[in-house]
Amino acid sequence: MDGGKSSRSCDFNGSQTMTAPRNADEAEDRLAPLRPGYLRRLTLRQIEVANAAAIAAARPFGDDELRKIHRTAHSMGSSAAIYGYMRLSEAARAAERILEDPVSTADARAECLARLAGEAEAVLAPQG
Repeated sequence: MDGGKSSRSCDFNGSQTMTAPRNADEAEDRLAPLRPGYLRRLTLRQIEVANAAAIAAARPFGDDELRKIHRTAHSMGSSAAIYGYMRLSEAARAAERILEDPVSTADARAECLARLAGEAEAVLAPQG
C-alpha cells in the first residue's frame, strides 16, 4: 500500500437508487407485509451510520465501535438486497470492504459511511 492509503475505494457500480422493490411490476409483493418493519429498522440504521460517519471524520474508531458499525453495514447490505434496494446494498458492501481494510484512512471510512447513510436516506425519503 502506498503511504498508508488503502487500495480499496468507496465506489460501487452506481445502479439507480430504487425507491420501490425491484419486483414492483409484479402483481404480488411477497415482502409487502414485512417492508414497514424493514423501513423502521432502516431508519435507525441510517441514523447510526450517519453518526458513525461523523465519528470517523473526527477520530479513529475503537475496536468495539468498528465491530458494531461493520456489523450494521453488513446487515444493511444483506437486507437491502433482499428487499430489492440494490444501490443501498452496494453502498453497504463498499462500506463493509473499507471497514475491513486495516489500512483504510479515516477519511475513506467517513466518506463510505456518509454515502451509505445517503443511500439509506434516499430509500426512506419516499416513505416519509
